[in-house]
Amino acid sequence: MYRKRLPIFICLLLLSMVECACLNNQDVICIENRFITVEFDADNGHIVTLRNNICGLNLISTETLMDADRVPWLLSIKSKEHKLPQIKHFFYTLFHETENTIAEMKWETDLDIIVEARIILPKNDPNVYFYVNVTNYGSEEIIDITYPFIAGIKYLGNTSQDDHLVYPLATGYLIHDPYHLFATNEGFNKLYPEGFSGASMQFMSYYSDGDGGFYLAAHDPYGTAKYLNFYRSSNNPYLICSFTHKAWDIHPGNSLILGYPIVIGALFEGNWYEAAERYREWATRQFWCSKGPLWKRVEEGTAARWLIEDVGFCTFGIVSNLHDVSKWLEAFHNIAGLPVFHVLGHDWAEGWAGVDPPDRSVKFNKANIDAIKRNGDYFALFGFDLFTRNVSARISPSGQFPYGCPASSYMRNVHREWNMHVLNQSGADGRYYDIGASNAPVYCDNVGHGHPIGAGRWMIEAYRELMNEAKQAMIKLKGQYVPQGTEVIHELFIDILDFYQMRAGAGPQTDMEGEFLLSWELNHCCEKIPLFNYVYHEYGPIAMDGFAKISREFGDIFYWIAARVALWGDLLELNYEFSSLEMYPGMTGPSGYLKYHYQWAEDPNPPKADPKKLEFIREIAKARTDFAKNYLAYGMMTRPPKIETPIPKISLSYYHYNDIHGADHFRSGRFEVPAIVTSAWLYKKEKLGILFVNLQEKPISISFKIDPASYGFSPEETYRYTYVARGIWKTLKRGRGEVTLQIDLPPRRVILIEVAKDTPVYGSVQGVVRDMDNKGIDKVQVRLTGSNNCETTVTGPDGYFIIDRVPAGVYNITFEKEGYVNQTIYCLIVKPNETTCTNVTMPDVKNVLSINTTGTVKSASLENEGLRLVISVFEKPDGILEIVMKRDIIADP
Repeated sequence: MYRKRLPIFICLLLLSMVECACLNNQDVICIENRFITVEFDADNGHIVTLRNNICGLNLISTETLMDADRVPWLLSIKSKEHKLPQIKHFFYTLFHETENTIAEMKWETDLDIIVEARIILPKNDPNVYFYVNVTNYGSEEIIDITYPFIAGIKYLGNTSQDDHLVYPLATGYLIHDPYHLFATNEGFNKLYPEGFSGASMQFMSYYSDGDGGFYLAAHDPYGTAKYLNFYRSSNNPYLICSFTHKAWDIHPGNSLILGYPIVIGALFEGNWYEAAERYREWATRQFWCSKGPLWKRVEEGTAARWLIEDVGFCTFGIVSNLHDVSKWLEAFHNIAGLPVFHVLGHDWAEGWAGVDPPDRSVKFNKANIDAIKRNGDYFALFGFDLFTRNVSARISPSGQFPYGCPASSYMRNVHREWNMHVLNQSGADGRYYDIGASNAPVYCDNVGHGHPIGAGRWMIEAYRELMNEAKQAMIKLKGQYVPQGTEVIHELFIDILDFYQMRAGAGPQTDMEGEFLLSWELNHCCEKIPLFNYVYHEYGPIAMDGFAKISREFGDIFYWIAARVALWGDLLELNYEFSSLEMYPGMTGPSGYLKYHYQWAEDPNPPKADPKKLEFIREIAKARTDFAKNYLAYGMMTRPPKIETPIPKISLSYYHYNDIHGADHFRSGRFEVPAIVTSAWLYKKEKLGILFVNLQEKPISISFKIDPASYGFSPEETYRYTYVARGIWKTLKRGRGEVTLQIDLPPRRVILIEVAKDTPVYGSVQGVVRDMDNKGIDKVQVRLTGSNNCETTVTGPDGYFIIDRVPAGVYNITFEKEGYVNQTIYCLIVKPNETTCTNVTMPDVKNVLSINTTGTVKSASLENEGLRLVISVFEKPDGILEIVMKRDIIADP
């Protein structure tokens, strides 16, 4: 191998013309601006320096590399005779083009293959853009190229314990101290796009706490399959970072022209938010976000409002056919009195939930479907939409599962017909695809399907077309929008899918995709972060996460799991794939669950539902569907303010007994977490919502600062800071600039602090007052009383009343008329720019029935829905009578 350089006098001439390019010596090619410096070895073009100039951080911190790592790129070819082409000649040039410094490099190999790189450094940009092309003048078959290849990474900060790796495995993890954590041949070499065991997005970040770091990303809008690599190889005393780009059209003499950059950038803050925001700025301008944010799609009718706004939580894997579980479906609905989304189990298919034949029988237990419909709940059917019995239509080479190739005409036809038939026979509200496109193979070499040999690009487009054709056919059949979901997610299907299932958010209770990092997570060597939601939540789809159970045995870890899932904008999932339905109060007899495959497993001693956990589900469901809906359903995630009060750690119990592998993988213990879960959201960039949950069983006071300008708001405006919770709406403060807030967090309640312009906000209250015969009562005195004002009116002849321009807040509303029993509704929330409807029935005093009872009042609480009394009325210590006087008992909405 030898090199060819420009003559020295030409190099010097170029350097005198280009401010940002330099040759420090004859052995280094250097490009730099005030943000970042990149140096290449002048002998073969491999990267020797990547320096963050602002923060004084070096990504490459060793010059002692193994010979195998002193390479600019790695090229894989199909020929067994050649594993790595030998570089015959190397050329480079440096020049200036408008506001960019550009280094062009060219490598000629012994296989008639030329590799060319173009590295662009804009003058005022913290990012360097690496482009690479492989041109094949011979007959070899190119499989992939790895570029750039960055070896010699150690730690950034004063100690490696300050360093963290952001990686998009599943939907995002933060790895602590990877330099010491990764053993030999350990780290990440994950395939993109792949949501189960691969990468859901195309970026990583390596940073030191508070000191800055590096952004490492592919800005690829084409769906190219690639590996995101960050690992320790052999016995190296350093780490390696690289990107491996897979060919999508492999044939003798094929070239590989990528057409997109790998972006290496300087980060200045030393946190994961900065990298996510930089990626979001690029990613949300790509085709997979082109349909716009969810709120816009709901208004246009191209998204399911009920799924996004109305559903409080979801279940997964409950039997659909083999057993009557209607009493459990009723119990789930009654937890919060809100719609529940059920992804029902696969037993409707009677032995095979794949796509063929598409018109086979679909069977349900009628009591189950009736219970769902009666309660106003929703359901989707679990199925394997890519599994086929047609061997010729399968992906080649075949793997663990019988995947059909999405580009084959057979799969295109049968997939659409199967979806329409199942939807028509079941009346389902949506479709769920397990082991589906989000974690399916992205390579096929069967050219009989009408596609080239290769990975990514054409295959991703084929999956998109397959699902979209089925969706459009189902929408036409049903006459309304039909949401689709898959197991796990990656970014290229954001505009196609509406929901997805995850388990990684369950922490110590995780399963499947969360198991890859479980041992690290249990030892606090890594943590799940809401990386995918931070980038994409505003665009959807919605995650079903938590893998939760509601038994006491599950442990107090439930509250941490449920709080994180809810405050990260996801739906809490109660999972029944591998363990029994819990018994609710009053239930008798055995329980059970649907086993894989197609068996009802009866459990004579099932666990009982924990009332405290049910109450917390009710709490987060109300937050999602009511006072925090704008943020949790439609918001763009942003950085929460730093809590200045020291936050205690709490140790939570867990027992993991719901596992795909069975009892051999059951585990238990305690897990330490911060006592407060928090998140922050922007709604249409008009309002800021900050959410808190105190996981302790005692209240805690916290203080924090908010500067609206740091969230993109005008510093000249006056802002109102409002404390909102279930049944509470009060103004804390008004002011300009940075403010300090001190608030109390009650135990296990969702608290919202809303920041908005301090403009007068009004709502209205209207309704109808009726007698016991459902006739309107006229001349009823209606009095609306708040902390600072009182509004009155009287009903008309039909019992109708309205009170306009009511300042937003919490009120009591009283109805009085002689001859009737007076009625009062407490904690009526009047929301800004909304009409609150409350209809009331007033009994005639002659028809009032008095009931006397005796007992000891054990507890009483005034809640958003009404008055809850728990009265001891039996001789046994645990015998109680619980009376819930809900608002809908005295008010007829």
